[in-house]
Amino acid sequence: MRSWMIAYLAGVVAFHLWGTLLPAACNISLLISSIVIFLFLARIRWVSFFLLAIVWSSFYSETIKNDAIESQYEGVDLYATGYVCSVPKRKELATVFELCDVSLRLAAGASDSSNGDSSNGDGSNVATGLRIKLSWYTRDQIDLEGAKELVVRLKRPHGMVNPYGFIYEKWLFRKGISAVGYVRKPTADADSLPTANSCLSRWPGCQITALRIRVSSYLERLSNDIEHVALIKALSIGFRGDIDSNHWATLKSTGTQHLIAISGLHIGLVFGFALGAATMIWRSLKRVVGDAVYSKVYFLKPLSCISFALLCALAYAAMAGFLVSTQRALIMLLVYSLCGLARRRLRPNTRLLFAAAAVLLVDPNAVLDYGFWLSFIAVWALFFAFSITIKAGSKNNILWIKQSALMQWVIFVGLSPALLATGIGLSYTSLIANFVAIPLVGVVTVPLIFAGLIASPFSSWVSVKLLYMADKSLEVLFHFLELFDGFSVLEVEAAPLLLVAPVAIFTLWLLLLPTLRGVKVWLVLVAGFLFWFKSTTSHENVTELVVFDVGQGLSFAAVNGRSALVYDTGPAYRQGSASQRSLIPYLKARGIKHIDAMIISHGDEDHAGGLKDVESEFTIGNLISGQPERLETSNKTKYCKDGEYQSTGWYSVQFLYVPGFLNRPLSANNHSCAVRLELNGISILLMGDIEKKAEKLIVNRYKERLKVDILVAGHHGSKNATSSALLNYADPDVVVFSSGYKNRFHHPHPDVIERVENSGARISNTATDGAVVFRKENDSWLFEKQRELKKAFWLF
Repeated sequence: MRSWMIAYLAGVVAFHLWGTLLPAACNISLLISSIVIFLFLARIRWVSFFLLAIVWSSFYSETIKNDAIESQYEGVDLYATGYVCSVPKRKELATVFELCDVSLRLAAGASDSSNGDSSNGDGSNVATGLRIKLSWYTRDQIDLEGAKELVVRLKRPHGMVNPYGFIYEKWLFRKGISAVGYVRKPTADADSLPTANSCLSRWPGCQITALRIRVSSYLERLSNDIEHVALIKALSIGFRGDIDSNHWATLKSTGTQHLIAISGLHIGLVFGFALGAATMIWRSLKRVVGDAVYSKVYFLKPLSCISFALLCALAYAAMAGFLVSTQRALIMLLVYSLCGLARRRLRPNTRLLFAAAAVLLVDPNAVLDYGFWLSFIAVWALFFAFSITIKAGSKNNILWIKQSALMQWVIFVGLSPALLATGIGLSYTSLIANFVAIPLVGVVTVPLIFAGLIASPFSSWVSVKLLYMADKSLEVLFHFLELFDGFSVLEVEAAPLLLVAPVAIFTLWLLLLPTLRGVKVWLVLVAGFLFWFKSTTSHENVTELVVFDVGQGLSFAAVNGRSALVYDTGPAYRQGSASQRSLIPYLKARGIKHIDAMIISHGDEDHAGGLKDVESEFTIGNLISGQPERLETSNKTKYCKDGEYQSTGWYSVQFLYVPGFLNRPLSANNHSCAVRLELNGISILLMGDIEKKAEKLIVNRYKERLKVDILVAGHHGSKNATSSALLNYADPDVVVFSSGYKNRFHHPHPDVIERVENSGARISNTATDGAVVFRKENDSWLFEKQRELKKAFWLF
């Protein structure tokens, strides 16, 4: 049995490492082979489970991917009928929410691009059973509870794909999002859908979400009296959208961010409390009914206690919106409980295998989540170190404290290889911080929050007092965490696999230390591990040019070893910026701490929006812009001067700036500081948002001096830029368009694409190719498109 489970786990991992969906014929062949092996080759039956895992993983993933709307329905008006299945995230100009069990049909007057016919909106559904993510652009408070019918415009799930950083498209795939878009308006008969009864036919998802929304609204009304409402919402209903960035920074730097994400820890604590409460009830029952009656019903005690605890854990997971992490925790608890009820003497590692196989049977794509690996590694580390020494239920307080400290230590060192390998980073102070934070949040804060919410229908005064006490406990938590806030997070900068192996071996050795019962020994070792160990990777020979995928915007970086030049930062969002998802993770991964020169073409948001975030992470040498007066920066900014030439040891740059030789007002776009950059035998022309008139002046002034290998087209491919004259003089081998997928400006324009094709240059578009990377290897330059490079099945 163990070999079967191990084979199944290996098959799931093998499929995801391969990263490609299998054709139907291949799946059928593998399925038949697995059946034949299982029936006739008993000695290698484990192979059938390996093949079955591959088939199931491929089929499961293809089903999710096929749910995405077809491209012919992108950008047209559609009627969307479904129920709100997430707590709405209210921003300054928009409200973001998800709609589930969605049926789509063409709206009145919309055209189906597959045949060009118009529809009156009364036709059959074009898709059903979808989950879509919508933005409603309005400042008004809108009722988003229960079933809704809206006129929407959608596009396929799409996100930025860069060498490092957060991949939004992967996140959409994991959530099962079939489309993203925005609300045009409610339908004419939307008011005919009674909110109070609209969930009756959609139980339980609609009802549970409606309850979560009401809890969120209740907590928001208390925001004047309770400071940490955002954190209380995160701990009670799993909604983290309102958490302050400063709080996130503190949690991350101390390695305690997992406390705010409802995960296995919280579900396990609820399960444990409920199990303890049920046990106490049975003890009380014995005193009430007497030994004779108690002995007759005693056989029901294990099942009733575990069932009650599981129901409580299920209720908490439901309040959190059945996040992936809570689903995983519920399956693990269920497997462990069933093993216990079966009274089978299974080893802890065998139970862990059962749990892992069960999780991956329900959701093979769970291996894409870092949380899956971290959860099982943490539990395995505890089993490995303490399966013999832990004495459950010990009444010796000193022994309990010692065991708790050792458990924190084991989890810390046990997870360190995974945290370093995945790029999450390892906090120097997480060991001490978690030792206080975990019991404070789990034993004090969360019970107070739920007691306050349960009391709210009966006594608002009691409810507010309990929530106020929970708020004060969070205040104490952050006062404590701020003591460690100055410590940095240890991160592997690149090529982590070279480092993970020795760290893993060192970790296994450290995990055995508790058996020595030498507290002083492991305290000395952890101090050495924290303050002596540093991870560094050589980047001296890395030379790259990257046009990042930042949606409708522009960001570019040139890196040589640990030196960098940056041109534009991409747009800012209502929360965060594109640079936080692309430019900053890339520079950090390359070991960059100081940017030699940063050029912000002009002040428009899609080019300068991420400047603040970049400044908070790196020191900057020279900051140059065509519009310094529009930048919000603490650094001294120089004006871009036409014709100025700068040269350092690894690059040379010439500035091309129109206002310096034109005495008339220009638009902000034409204030762009265009540059010609040259390094290590390759040249690139960055045009910012330069348009036709200014571009013509630059061409007439510089002509043959514009010759480059790479051209980043001006204004994202607008038809009012990238003229034939510029293409003739620049004569690039590659033209890169930095634009957003299905953007409302329709960039790049077909006329521009035709001009580039006629020039003989190769074309790349970040909207369809992801980030474009030019890498120097030996004496040649490699041209890589990130979407082609990843070739992952979760890319739509």
